[in-house]
Amino acid sequence: MVVARALAAALRPRARLTVSAWAEKAPRIVAAESGSPFPGEWRNDRMPHLVEIMDCLSLSHPCRSVTFRKSAQVGGSEGGLNLIGAIMDHEPAPILVVLPSLDEAKKYVKGKLDPMIEATPRLKRVVKEKKSRDEDGSTTAFKKFRGGYCVVTGANSSKGLQMISARVILLEEVSEYPFDVDGRGDPADMAEARTKAWSARKKVFWNSTPGIKGSCRIDQKWQVSDQRRRYVPCPQCGVFHTLKPEALRSDLIGELRTAWFVCPANGCVIEEHHKPAMLAAGQWVKTFPAREDATDQAPPDWFEPEELGRWLARSSGGREPGFALWQVYNPQVSWADTAKEIAEAEGNPHKEKIISQQVLGEPYEEKGEAPDYVELAKRVEDYPLGQIPPGGLVLTGMADIQKDRIEYGVYAWGRGMTGWLIDKGVIIGDPHSDPGTAPVWKALAEVVGKKYQDHRGCSWSIEAFGIDTGYLSHHAYMFARGRPRVFALDGRPGHLLPMMGTPRAVDIRWDGRQIRNGVKIWPTGTYQLKAWVYAALRLTIAGPDDAGAWPSGVLHFPVGCDEHWFAQLTAEHLTEHVHKSGRVERVWTKIQGRPNEALDITVGARALAYHLGLDMLLDEGWRRIEAERAAATPVSAQPDLADLWAPRPGTERPAPALTTPQPKVIDAPAKDVVPPPVADGARRVVARIA
Repeated sequence: MVVARALAAALRPRARLTVSAWAEKAPRIVAAESGSPFPGEWRNDRMPHLVEIMDCLSLSHPCRSVTFRKSAQVGGSEGGLNLIGAIMDHEPAPILVVLPSLDEAKKYVKGKLDPMIEATPRLKRVVKEKKSRDEDGSTTAFKKFRGGYCVVTGANSSKGLQMISARVILLEEVSEYPFDVDGRGDPADMAEARTKAWSARKKVFWNSTPGIKGSCRIDQKWQVSDQRRRYVPCPQCGVFHTLKPEALRSDLIGELRTAWFVCPANGCVIEEHHKPAMLAAGQWVKTFPAREDATDQAPPDWFEPEELGRWLARSSGGREPGFALWQVYNPQVSWADTAKEIAEAEGNPHKEKIISQQVLGEPYEEKGEAPDYVELAKRVEDYPLGQIPPGGLVLTGMADIQKDRIEYGVYAWGRGMTGWLIDKGVIIGDPHSDPGTAPVWKALAEVVGKKYQDHRGCSWSIEAFGIDTGYLSHHAYMFARGRPRVFALDGRPGHLLPMMGTPRAVDIRWDGRQIRNGVKIWPTGTYQLKAWVYAALRLTIAGPDDAGAWPSGVLHFPVGCDEHWFAQLTAEHLTEHVHKSGRVERVWTKIQGRPNEALDITVGARALAYHLGLDMLLDEGWRRIEAERAAATPVSAQPDLADLWAPRPGTERPAPALTTPQPKVIDAPAKDVVPPPVADGARRVVARIA
């Protein structure tokens, strides 16, 4: 009988576990090297909001797609890892995990997947050991286990999205995927196509912080989902409500910041110590809009506790589960820290974008209307062209080629990516001529080699100078060739592209011959560069505060700029473009009748500041550059012009009259110009300030 009972138990089908139940029962071990604040056995009560998400991800749940639009650090990836672990150990199936790039895929395996497998005994037993020469073993990006496998790849490679079939797909940080990969289409669509063989039994997890409103995949998936939001009970009156940013209050006493929420129903004060119990009692409620036939209603922002059952029973109306969450629901992040982040970003568009996406978990809406160039002209300041105002530390420049001239500009950059235009001009001449001998190109070489004095009389070179290759490309290539500080820039649209990407070598066709790999061209992401410039210009229009202090990230302009120049600087705006696939994308479009050379020049100079690593500098890095500048010996005694260059708080200059623009014109020199020395090049600058 004992043998018979044992045999019967062995043959009895194993009870199906939800992902959340498996994570605790296995248990899944959170590795210390994963960076989690709670290494050790997984506990659902540490992230209560993940339980329902993981249960929907379970293969026993009838849904086929789960969307999680979230802020950073609320456990989305950990829920996905639990799904992978449950499948490997409990309900085997083929899995595909897609990260934005192959590099990100490697980081995911090394920092998350491998540590989980190594630390969790049940997974280490079922996943085949990684052996480089064993075809039956696992590899870095290919994990084998009995009954299935797990492939980890990047959305930037079509090869990783082909020749496999998967029942389960995890699309991590999908907002950062390119919209086309290798000319084969949307990688998210390509990945989902891998589930065709599984049809109704597939499971796709869309997990990401949001991107730009209007073209954000995770937001688009959320909008067609059942839109579940986390309702929590007020510890004072019991009313269930969502925690909204506008209900978060904070106070700063000395250096100590406190924060609390105000109950929307009765004004109750909900303090930090109430949070653990309140979050644990939270419930996900479907909030998608009511249907037009009025047979269904959407829940209000708050309701009495006796109504909870009604709203939990609401049907999804044929929609797949979708969850949205922001940072205050993370038990490990204090409300005071969140309030501080929001307060410090207020009024600064550069920081508000990060807050929207990473803290609030909402897509950021770029303000694509052009700033008022007349108002910008009123904000010019009394510092002269050709000299570096106090605060300017690193110089970058840019040239834009036109059919009968070359226009250029030079910016000085300082703390917080504050910028000052310190030089601009137009070189009249025929750029179709030989860049090695033509006067117009020799004059541009003079600009590249020019030095500018700061307020102490010290002279500084331009660290990096760009040239637009969109027109007369091979002429621009020839000019950049052999000049390490000159960068051939290739502007590209698309909000997912970095300000400046990885270069590639191209051939130069010149004078009947081909110079193989003659120059490197550097792709620049013009979408976010223009968005950054426009955000900075809005800070310029807003002006200094009551104490006369300008915000960081503002752009300053000298009296040499008039309305015509500012009209060029604001000559584009964002418009919506609908692709054949139905996908809506916002693109920068020129305003009819307005040239945009000043905008292109500013964008190029800003891209090179990014390339030099200035965006990544902390206070220590800026102090190092400031100390180096301060230690320099002035070329000659110079008067202290700080008072002259200081902005005049609270005052506005009258806008210059709208007349024919009078740009700085450099006559092409009659004699040869010796190219500037470039032996130490821009690399020296990168090494010094990195």
